[in-house]
Amino acid sequence: EGALLADVLDFVDDADALDLRGIAVVALEDVPNGSFEVAFAGVTFEPIGLVSETAARLIAADATTRVRLVPPADENPVVLLTFVAWDGSDGAQASSVVDTTVRGGTSAFSATEGQLRFSVLPVNDGPELVAPTPTAPINAIEGTQLVVQLAADDSDGPDEIFTLENNTLPLTDRFAFDPDAATITWTPTFDEAGSYTVDVVVNDSLLT
Repeated sequence: EGALLADVLDFVDDADALDLRGIAVVALEDVPNGSFEVAFAGVTFEPIGLVSETAARLIAADATTRVRLVPPADENPVVLLTFVAWDGSDGAQASSVVDTTVRGGTSAFSATEGQLRFSVLPVNDGPELVAPTPTAPINAIEGTQLVVQLAADDSDGPDEIFTLENNTLPLTDRFAFDPDAATITWTPTFDEAGSYTVDVVVNDSLLT
């Protein structure tokens, strides 16, 4: 949902005490496959876009405007948004693109720049079953032991835990499930021809 800009700009002060305060974004650190976004009136987020000191994006620090970083998947960057404070005395409207070259003094922009730091914290990603292929049928031969090796991919999590659900295989001493070795073994008899299903569930104790 992003952060209210007003909540993160309590360090900005204007001696004129004008009603409208905000920022002019003059630089955005590059985020490959990610983006900085703003929601004017707190409704719909849109990219802040390309900015510079001569083409800065104005963002009001009011009760509804929010900013956020949409990071690339599976990455945890720390990136910076660089701005100059804006007091609204130039008559420009929020969301406008303006030239901030003239700063300080009686201008609408602060002489110094500030930065907002966006830190993306890692979250746990659920494991993904990679073997056997979930939709592929597995053929067994009557009288011959079938061994199905299970495997999962979880790049950021602890060890995977396998469980079985909705198992329609005959539960006899010829069927075994070893969660530690991640194997299913079954030796079908000559009167057990047919189709059976087993749902394999993998989790990392946090996500399935």
